Amino acid sequence: MRNVIVIGSGNLEFLLRPEDSSVVLGSKHRVTRDCYVGGSGVNISRRLLSRGIGVLPVLSIGDDDAGHQILHSLASAAREGGIDELVQPIWSEHQLVNPAVQTPTSAILVHSNQRTIFQQRLGTAAGYLAALESRFDQGIGSSLGCDAVVLGHVPAGQDGDESAGATVKRLIEKIPSDVWSYVVLGGSQLRLGWEYWKDHLCEPIDVLQLNLKEAQRFFAPGNLTAGLSEVLDIARSTGMSVVLTLDRFGAIAIKPDDPGLWMVWPVIRNRDVQDATGAGDAFAAGAVAQLVECSELSVDDYTRMLQGASHWAGAACATMGGSGSEPGAELQQFLESHPLCNEANVEVRKDASAQELVNFLGLAFQ
Repeated sequence: MRNVIVIGSGNLEFLLRPEDSSVVLGSKHRVTRDCYVGGSGVNISRRLLSRGIGVLPVLSIGDDDAGHQILHSLASAAREGGIDELVQPIWSEHQLVNPAVQTPTSAILVHSNQRTIFQQRLGTAAGYLAALESRFDQGIGSSLGCDAVVLGHVPAGQDGDESAGATVKRLIEKIPSDVWSYVVLGGSQLRLGWEYWKDHLCEPIDVLQLNLKEAQRFFAPGNLTAGLSEVLDIARSTGMSVVLTLDRFGAIAIKPDDPGLWMVWPVIRNRDVQDATGAGDAFAAGAVAQLVECSELSVDDYTRMLQGASHWAGAACATMGGSGSEPGAELQQFLESHPLCNEANVEVRKDASAQELVNFLGLAFQ
């Protein structure tokens, strides 16, 4: 069994879907409401567990009803993946809830393939970040072993962005050199900007994943927006593989010491998208599921990683909620029912062809 430490956020999500054809602020609407678990750490953990990959979750969830509901969902995903009896003894050795946290909730309005998110700020008390770091330290030395570390969003809570940023910097420094590292920063980290992070977001991190719109703000000074060419130039200077997701339109990626531009075409048609919530987290989970099977990240391995990630992201778009009700079963059904999954959807562009694509995407996403 492959094993991954996942650091990130957790929350309950109330998904609201209006029954009428339009939503008008100030008006009354009938909705259907479903409750899901979410947050980057939870979404990634559940998807990996449901596919038989062991996870030690280091999450910002509290010792409350919502936190225990999230733990129950993780255990359910482990049972779905057939590894419940393997991970439960390891989980029992660790405190999976943070006593300095009140688990947040969010409401997500899904209408006309659009998401409007109302998110509660994470409630924290003194010692929240220290407890999170301590749990990571324990995980690194766990008998579970470690094939990869996924570093997702660490919410700032009452400690502030810079305190959370300092903790994330220390976590990056503690990732062992012999395990894969996959980093997906959240809003609390991205607000600090590239100048704050540039000495830490570089080799030996293996893969950095950002949404393109996030990257355009992240790499630009002040309140400006960087162009796509500028984003790619900075990303290539870091020595990391960098993946830029394009919401429902796929992703582009670069790899150190290779001039190519990887274009990842989506495997789900726009009309089939039900809910894109958590698609980026699913992409990261799918990438890590491929990554832990690699001894090195060759060009072919990188292409397979991106292709697998796009399949997982497509399945997330075809289901409701950040991590779905049965992530593994939903993924399998998606792979079997969507013919685009049987086609090569990752293309490597080079030289003039790559620049033409960058220019086009730069206009589309400016």
